Amino acid sequence: MIDAAPATNDTAPALPRRAARRWRRALLWGLLVALLAVAQTLLVLLALNYEATRVQDRAEAVAAAAAAEVRQSLARSMQSLQSLLWNDPSAVQWRRDAGDLVHTRSQILRIERRDAAFASLSRCRRHTWRRCSRRSHASR
Repeated sequence: MIDAAPATNDTAPALPRRAARRWRRALLWGLLVALLAVAQTLLVLLALNYEATRVQDRAEAVAAAAAAEVRQSLARSMQSLQSLLWNDPSAVQWRRDAGDLVHTRSQILRIERRDAAFASLSRCRRHTWRRCSRRSHASR
């Protein structure tokens, strides 16, 4: 006699396995999409940060160039002012040179010549109607 094994339904246990596989596959795809979204977000944030840094670097370079230009202009003005008294010029020559310096350098508005006690000997201002004036010690 042949013992017949009871008939079993093979499809019943396969359905939970197949469903579990589908859920696992869907979960893995979801995780992959989430990781790609995070990676894209980080890439965009890094690109924005890089661009902001480049803009800041350009602004700092422009500011440094402007500061260097101002420093150079101030050094030239200081050298011109120091050259006014280089050869101990007469008062007339000093007023003429100071007037020319005030006229040519727009950033210099007034130049005063003082003695060792810091009393004003003469001064030159930027005016179109009166360029230089002289003040004596007696008028103080």
